[in-house]
Parts: sequence; C-alpha cells; structure tokens
Amino acid sequence: MSPHPLTPHPPKGWRLLVIAVLLLGFGLRFHLLDAQSFWNDEGNSARLSERSLELIIEGTASDIHPPLYYLLLHGWRALAGDSEFALRAFSAFAGVLAVPAVMALGLLLGGKRPYPVALIAGLVTAVSPPLITYSQETRMYALLSLLAVLSTLFLAKWVLAVFSFQYSVFSRQAIGWGAAYVLCAAAGLYTHYFFPAVLLAQNFIFLLILLKFTIHNSQFTIRNSRLRTGGEMVRNNVVASAHDHTAPSRPYPPFPHPSSPHPATLVTSFIALQLAILLLYLPWLPIFLQQFGADDLSGRGALLPFLREAVWWLAFGQTLPFVWWGLALVLLAVLFGLVNGRTHALPPFIFLIAPILMMYAAGTTGPEFFKFLVVAAPFLALLLGMGFSPQRRRERRGNSTKRNLRALRASAVYFLPLLLLLLTLPFLWQSLDNLYHNPAYARADYRGMAQRILDEGHTNAAVILDAPNQWEVFTYYFPDESAVYPLPKGRSRPDPAEIDAALSEIAGRYGRIYAIFWGEAQRDPERLVERWLDENAFKAVDEWVGDVRFVMYAVPAAPAGTMETETNWQFGDAITLQGYTVGVEAALPGDVIPVTLFWQTAVPLDKRYKIFLHLLDGNGRPAAQRDSEPGGGLALTTTWPPGETIVDNHGLFLPLDLPPGRYTLTLGLYDIADPAARLPIQTEMGAVDAVDLAVIEVAGD
Repeated sequence: MSPHPLTPHPPKGWRLLVIAVLLLGFGLRFHLLDAQSFWNDEGNSARLSERSLELIIEGTASDIHPPLYYLLLHGWRALAGDSEFALRAFSAFAGVLAVPAVMALGLLLGGKRPYPVALIAGLVTAVSPPLITYSQETRMYALLSLLAVLSTLFLAKWVLAVFSFQYSVFSRQAIGWGAAYVLCAAAGLYTHYFFPAVLLAQNFIFLLILLKFTIHNSQFTIRNSRLRTGGEMVRNNVVASAHDHTAPSRPYPPFPHPSSPHPATLVTSFIALQLAILLLYLPWLPIFLQQFGADDLSGRGALLPFLREAVWWLAFGQTLPFVWWGLALVLLAVLFGLVNGRTHALPPFIFLIAPILMMYAAGTTGPEFFKFLVVAAPFLALLLGMGFSPQRRRERRGNSTKRNLRALRASAVYFLPLLLLLLTLPFLWQSLDNLYHNPAYARADYRGMAQRILDEGHTNAAVILDAPNQWEVFTYYFPDESAVYPLPKGRSRPDPAEIDAALSEIAGRYGRIYAIFWGEAQRDPERLVERWLDENAFKAVDEWVGDVRFVMYAVPAAPAGTMETETNWQFGDAITLQGYTVGVEAALPGDVIPVTLFWQTAVPLDKRYKIFLHLLDGNGRPAAQRDSEPGGGLALTTTWPPGETIVDNHGLFLPLDLPPGRYTLTLGLYDIADPAARLPIQTEMGAVDAVDLAVIEVAGD
C-alpha cells in the first residue's frame, strides 16, 4: 500500500495504525458471523454453488445475477466447507480486503496529506454498517464492492504510470496496471449487473483528467512558443526545472511535460482498455442485455426522497430508523470533504453520486435495491476522509488580526469534522448493535423453523413452501427433500385446479402439513394455497418468524363436515354458534386437537372478532391456547353474509412438555381492537364469557 511517489514519508506508527484498522474491520465482519440463519437468497447461493461449474453457468444464465461469484464460492467451499460460517467467510474476507484497498486509493487521491485521508477512509470503511452487513451474507455484494475499489485503484495506478514512468502508455508499469484494471473491471461485470455504474464513473473521471491535461498541455505549448518567439534563450535544464515532477508542490497527475503523451494517444489507450473489458465480457453480453430488459423497473418515485434514503443507507445501513438531524450530520461531513479535499474530492464524489443517479434512472429505487450502493460506500468513506484532512494552503502575509482569523479558521477546519464524528458515533453504534443483536432486523430464521419441525418429530409430515427461492434455503437445513413441496409451481399465474389437485394429493399422504408463507402477495395473490388448507385442514400454529409466516396444519382422517354437537349459543347481539365438532377426546403431547365451529350472524358485522380456544388444567390455568380470526384469518367476521353458515376450522397444538391429565377445552370471542372485551355468551346457565366444549384426556408418551 504505497502512496504517490511525491508523498512525504509516512508518520510514525503508520503501520501499527493500518494493522489496527484492519483488525477492527476483520473483527466486525467475523463477529457473530454464523449467529443467524441463511435467508432466501443466501440459500440460493449455498445450493447453486454446490453444483458443477457447467450447471452453475447454466443456472445463472436464467438468473438475475451473473456467474462469477457462484463459481468462486464453488471453489471456496471445496477448501473451507459448506457450513454457514465457511460460506459467509468468503464475503467476510472480501469485505476485509476492501479496507486496505480503500486506504491504498486514499494514498493516491489524498493530495498533499494522503496519510490522514487514507487512515480515516479505511476506518470509515472498517465500521461501515452497510459494508459489514453484506460482508456477513453469502451473496456477491462484498465482492462487488471490493472489485469497484480495486478496479478504480488500478485505473488510478495506470494513470500514474502513464504520466510518471517514461511518460508512455507502453511502459511496463502502464501495461501491468492497465491489465489489472481490465481484469478487475471484467470481473465486476461478471459479478453483478450493476457494475456498469462503476465503469460510467471511471469513464467520466478519465474525461475530466483528459480535459485537464489538454488544457495544461495547450498552456505549456503557448508559453514555450512565446519564449522562443521572444528570442529568449531557455536552456534545457531550466525548462526541465520549471516542469520538474519531483517538486513537492506539483499536483497529481503532473501536467504538463515535454515528453507527455499526445491526448489522442491517451484517448486511444483508454478506449483500448474499455474494448478489452468488453471483449472479455462479450460471451455474457447477450444474457446481460436479455436480463436488463426482462423486468419493468420504471416505477421510480420522487428524486429528493430517494436521495435522502440512499444517503442515509450509505451512512448507517438498513437497521436504523431515519432521523433528520442524523442525515444533516452526514451531509455536513460530505460538505467538509468537498471543501477540504478541493479538487482531490471530485473523483470520490463522482463515484458516490453516479451509482445513486443510475439507480434512479433505472427505476430501482425501492429499499430492496439499496444493496447495489455497496459500490458507492467506499467512496463515501474516501470523501469523509478528505473532510478530516484539509489540504495545506500557501501562507500569506498580513497583520496580526488576519493571521489570528486564519488560525481560527484553520482550527475550525480540524475541530468541526471531529465534532461531527463524535455526534455520529451514537448512530453508528446503534446501527451495528441492531445488526448484531436486534431480533427486529434479524434474517428469517429458516434454520430455526426446520429444526422446530424436526424436534416435533411427527412421523408423517410435509412442508409446503408458498413462494419462489425458498426451496434452496429450507432444504439446506431440512434433510428430507422428498417431503418439501414448492407451491404454486412454475412462474405463470396459479391455476386453482392444479393447486387443488396437488394439495389433495399431499393431504392424502400426510397427517401434518407445515407451510412457510413468504412473498405470496406476488406469487399467490389470491392465496389459493392457504385458503385450501384453511378449508380442508386444521390450522394450529400461525406465527411470524421475521418476515416469514410459519404455519402448521393437522390433516383430518376425514373432512369434518358434520356438526356433532348443536348449541345455538348467542355471542353478543348478532352472532350464533350453531354447533361444533371436537375431533378427539384423548391425545398425546405434540398432537393437534381439531375443532370445527359453525357460525351464523343475523346482521352484517362492523367489528372484527377473534376466537380463542383455551385448554385449562384442573386449576383453571391455560395449558395451551390458540387465538385466531375465523377461517385462519381469511374469513373475517366483517365479511360474514347474514343468515349463512360459516364453517370454521381450528387446531389446538398440545405442547411437547404437556403433563398427562384431564383438561377442559373452552371457547370465546373478543374484539380484535380490545382483547379484554369478550363477547357475552347466552347459555342455559346464564351469561358467561367462555363456554366449555369438551374434556380432553392427555396421556403420557
């Protein structure tokens, strides 16, 4: 990690500071690396990478991501194993490597004070919540961020080689750095379809460098021509001294020089680099064009709210609620970077803003697309580093008052960024704490759901996955793939007849069905799968696990279409329980008590009510309970037609540790807005708030 050749020697303790920053980045990325379960996309990475190289390429040709990450992960798992920690470690190491890469880029772009720029930029990269988040996922985003930094670093090295070593695009150094740039840029294209945003920023920066070079070269030519026209004798050593590139005040890149390459040569060589990248990507280009036009991404919103959310995500990630004054601190820090960094701040600012604008232009403005901005996060770190490292200005003479004002301004330039850092530390700490420890931001626990099914140990259970991309992650944890059924099948609109046939076959083979619902609003908008199960089985568990619903059904030996016990109990003023059927009188822990209720209302209802089933022990304490709206939540009381019988199935799951004994099954209704407001029930014994349905004998295992 070497700076520009004109950079002063590193300060004392520089290597120790670099090592400390690297250790910090390493620790934060490997901390609790396998604490959480894989989620959907990680499961896809894990299962896809276990295929052969040919099948990986074939699979990604129809996927929304190119193949390089999966190919590299395939080789990595052969060395490190296929555990969660091992597979995520590939991304973690990529995230760690991004820290020294950013520091190396800071040394090149840091101007006259590169070491503070590099150190602060590396520190910000090490603690960046979005970069840490995607360094702990078995996905390609940490690698994408690393390649964005490396390709930019190698491009900067190429520019430096062109202008500093023999002033030739054909020097050994220029060819070497150019080749490294081409390989990294092509790798970026093969890693993610958003990498063209990085190439766009790199091309724009090169155009600015070329423009600056052309202007300086023209000024040099005019000045040299005037000297010769005026008859002045200018010795070669004087001219060389005037344009000496070893002078400490010379800006980077050094412009101009008598032997500098012609602008046309620079343009031609840079175009050659871009063509080489395109040539390497040519085999995959048709697939990229097909994937790029496959989805309609035109639903962009307003620009300013998107910019606000994007900058907030870049600074603090996705685990921290938005706060206006927190955003103001970030924007002030960026402003300090632009002011203190001066012209050196322009490249990182362009690399920061170009991906954001490309996302907006493409319509990928939803929160689910913010992960694309991992290519911009390192450059935000560089910009913030420049805010803490103002460029030295030439001292000017003046009276004591002016000197004091300049001293005060210089102190403010250092003090205010430090104050901003201290004010943002609570936001950063809370964001990382949420990432590591807050269950509200945890990934969906497929590991826990699979283990729960295994622990319950039902000998004849099936699992239905009611969304695409769940099969890979669930079967990573669940050994019996033959009992796992993705429904609906295919990508077309679900066919009710096909779903009815598939579920009828599954219900005929299994006594218990677990269903994991996620994304059904897109894949099964009419909820055909859940409606069929609610009508033909007994829902006993319905719980949220992150953003996934875990549901368990007991499948009856025969449909409970008959009413075994007539009641005509009046609930409140309008609802009548005509009767019910309790499917069992004796059960074991882990069983489900099936209950069918037959409801009717005399008038339309304007309130939603929940049904509770309690299993009370001999002391009247609940040993098990289930609360649910009718029809598994799909037959709300506000939708009941007056005079029509509503058949309502419920299942009550008996805990695995339930002691043997006699238990009483009770029923009641309450207002969903006020659980304490139970509907009064008119029975032969008078008004009560719950009624007994049956006595259940629970035997020991």
